[in-house]
Amino acid sequence: ARVWLYPALMINLGYSAFNLVSGVRYSSPWLGGVAVYYILLSVIRFLLLRSMGREQRVIRQYKRYRLTAVLMLLVNLTLSGMIFQMIFRQQPSIYYDAYVIASAAYTFYTLTVSIVDVVRYRRYQNPLLSAAKVIRLTAALVSMLSLEATMIVQFGDDTVFRRLMLIWTGAGVCAAIVSMSVYMIVRSTRAIKRLQGDFTS
Repeated sequence: ARVWLYPALMINLGYSAFNLVSGVRYSSPWLGGVAVYYILLSVIRFLLLRSMGREQRVIRQYKRYRLTAVLMLLVNLTLSGMIFQMIFRQQPSIYYDAYVIASAAYTFYTLTVSIVDVVRYRRYQNPLLSAAKVIRLTAALVSMLSLEATMIVQFGDDTVFRRLMLIWTGAGVCAAIVSMSVYMIVRSTRAIKRLQGDFTS
């Protein structure tokens, strides 16, 4: 299960670089922000992978799990700023069809893998693997939002419709990420208190 996470990290970094180059090419702050967001997620995932390579007590794993949730909340502030910028930007960038196709391919890939992860990792009682699964699901949600924004800009002319869609979808994605992060913090805090109580007793 751990080995499978390394290719996912490399693909995520590759997609980050792809968005960064595309952001420069199309002079798009949105794509630049998406690239930075994916880079930050990659850093969090890398820290998790390093932790997985060490033998740790369960209580320490839950502390890493909680730290991941806190970092996701902080990174979500970046996403909120990106969405705000995209909603109120007057002249969004126009992208080549090749970029739209590549974004759609990555979105379908990451959604499929996220669903597979839910089934595959369900039997593992490992907080670090659970955190990695949440990070991948977060990447899938942001990828969906980015694809929607790109397609609306590419094929839509109604500014009001574009803003409404981005407001609702962006709010939904941010709310989902916050909900997952809060759930992780609450779950890990309870688990840590229970384990500490068992240890002292």
